[in-house]
Parts: sequence; structure tokens; C-alpha cells
Amino acid sequence: MRNSHRNIRRTAGSLLLAALGLALAVPALTQAPPSPVETHEQQLAQQLYGLVASSFDPSKGGFVQNGMPNESSVELAWRLARDGQPDWRDRARLTVTWTWILYDSVGGGLLQSMKDVRQDFPSFEKHTDSNARRLENRIDAWLDSKSDDDKRACRALLDFFERTLMRPKGGFVSGQGGDQFVIPADNGYGIHAYFRWGAATGETKWRDFGFKSLDEVWTSCWDDAQGMVRRGDFGDPVSPPRLDDQVEMGRAFVLGTHVGGREIDLNHSRAIGELLLAHFEDGKQGGMRSQAVVGKDGKIKNAPRDPGENARAALFFAELASITGEGKYREAARRIVGAFESDLDRSSSDAADWALALRAIDKPDLPDRVEWQKADSTVTKQTTVFPARRRYGSKSATAARP
Repeated sequence: MRNSHRNIRRTAGSLLLAALGLALAVPALTQAPPSPVETHEQQLAQQLYGLVASSFDPSKGGFVQNGMPNESSVELAWRLARDGQPDWRDRARLTVTWTWILYDSVGGGLLQSMKDVRQDFPSFEKHTDSNARRLENRIDAWLDSKSDDDKRACRALLDFFERTLMRPKGGFVSGQGGDQFVIPADNGYGIHAYFRWGAATGETKWRDFGFKSLDEVWTSCWDDAQGMVRRGDFGDPVSPPRLDDQVEMGRAFVLGTHVGGREIDLNHSRAIGELLLAHFEDGKQGGMRSQAVVGKDGKIKNAPRDPGENARAALFFAELASITGEGKYREAARRIVGAFESDLDRSSSDAADWALALRAIDKPDLPDRVEWQKADSTVTKQTTVFPARRRYGSKSATAARP
């Protein structure tokens, strides 16, 4: 009997120790996993988000500077809104709504700034690049709201492009009453906007004109030794090869590759990337030169390095890395950021462009590939490199808000 009681106590003690051990182990088992360590790009992007947020002024219309919206800040705000941050959605929406004050209800299109909104003086300051970027801001608004008002606004701007800015052979002029020869940077913005709308709606019309425009600009402006070159009416170069021309057309080719899958566009986007690395990258100071002029000795002359243009170049390289799978382009984007990192907190005007570039280095904000609404014979003639998938989910006398 005594042994029996001893055995019972021993068993109870063992159970108690086991229970205590389990209780001590439970916190370790149920403890939340540690937060993932932010990359350097993510940390720097967070700092830039704060800088962009500080530039928001509701009394002036939102992300508005000198009577003009900062399209990159609005683009960034929509990206952050899709990340689940409602404050950024409100900021983007307010600025997009304010931007419609610049709409010309008579001739269509968005005027460049508030100084052009006058009842006594008709202005034709309606540029292709700014209208294309503001169209993309409104496309983001429509993707967010799916409202009829946003869709009507997008279609109104597209109608202006078709009536006033479109070139019959493909591509766009630089603006209403502007230069009639092909400016690569302006075309890059316009083609990019057409691909965005095509990707948002699945309508092949916009994609097909984008393809036609890519082919036309390449034929008209590309030079194997210099890259994208602005040419006059007789085909003569009118300026040295410029960084913005390479970058914005490069981004158009990247997006065309991404949503359309034509191998030729992939090849052209890669060719632009290689030319930038060979001719525009400044091996001593870092970053990209604003222009590439070959001297008598055969070497590229020194030239200024514009921070805003470099931010767009970093964005292009990050997106190029995503469609080619080649890490050297992502490293090129990182080198550009590194060359300007110490100065990124000194100006808010380029902060959003740098933030977009840093986001793209981590994970590009490209739209999902599209299941187009109908087959197109011009596409089947090209070798495709991607399968198709889709997921998308104050008044003025001249303002006519849709």
C-alpha cells in the first residue's frame, strides 16, 4: 500500500513537471514570428513617402506645385492606396479632382497650369507628356473607383489624343500646336498611357496603336550608335542624344512587352538599356548623364546629371530587370540610387519619382498581363514571349468635370 501511494505521488509529480514544461513551452510556440527585416530600398522608400506626404497641401489642390499637379506624387499615392493605406487614396483623389480644373471644355485636353486657365486668352499649352501622365493618374482613379465619372474623364482625354495629338503613321506630336516631328520622350509618355488604358479595359484598339507607335518611333528615331535621336523634318538630328528620350521610350517598350508579349519590343527595350550603360552612365560620379555627346577623341563628353531624369532612369532599369530576368539591370538601378542617395531628402519635387524607382527595385508596379477581348492578326505575326493573364480587378469657366 505504501509503495502504491509512493508510485501515485511519483506519477503525479511527473505529470505536474510535464504540465509546467508544456506551459513554459506554449509562449514560445504561440509567439508571433519576427517581422521581416526591411531592405535598404524599402527603408529609403519609407523616408521618401514622408517627404512626399509633406508636400500635400489641400488648400492648393493636393499635390500641386506652381499651379500644376505633380503627376508622380499622384501615381505614388495610388500605389500606396492599393497597398491598403486610405490616407493616400484621399490625397490622390483630391489632386485628380483638382486637376480637372485645367480641362479645356472647348478644345479638349488639360492645360499645362493654372496660368493658362484664362477666359480672355485662349491657351494652347496642352502638352503630350503632361496630358499622358494625367491620363494615367485618372486611369488609376478609375481602377480604384470603377465610377462612370472617372471613365468619362479618361475617354475625354483619349478623344483629345485621337483628335489633336495622334500622328497617322503612329505616335504623337509634342502637343497642340507643338513640334510636328517625333520627340521620343513625349511619345514614350503617350504610348505608355495607351498601353495602361488598354491593359485596364482589355480593348485591343489602344494596344494596337501602341504597337504601331513603338514601331514608328523606333524606325524614325533609333540609331545603333547613339540611341533615340530627335530628328527634324528632313531627318537631321536636332539635339544630342538625351537621357529622357531613352528612358521614356524604354519604359514604353517595357510595358509593351509586358502587356503585349512581342519579342521585338523586348529586344528594343534591352537595346536601350545596353546603350544607356555604354554611353550615358558616368563611371566617375555615378548616375546617368543628361546627354551623350561623343568628342573628337571618341569618348563621351562630361555632361550634367539631372536628379529627376536619373530617378526615371532607375525606374526604367528596375522594370527592365523584371521583364528580362537579368540582375545587371537591377544593379544598374541601385547604382543610380546610390549616386544620389545623400541628396534625396533635399527636394520634394523628385521625391515621388525616386520612391517609385525604389518600389520597382523591390517589386515593379506593372499591371497584370491582359486577356485581350479579341484576337489580332498583327500580334500573331510576332513571336510572343509571355502568356496572357488578367486581373484588374473649385470651378473654372473652362472646366467641365465629367
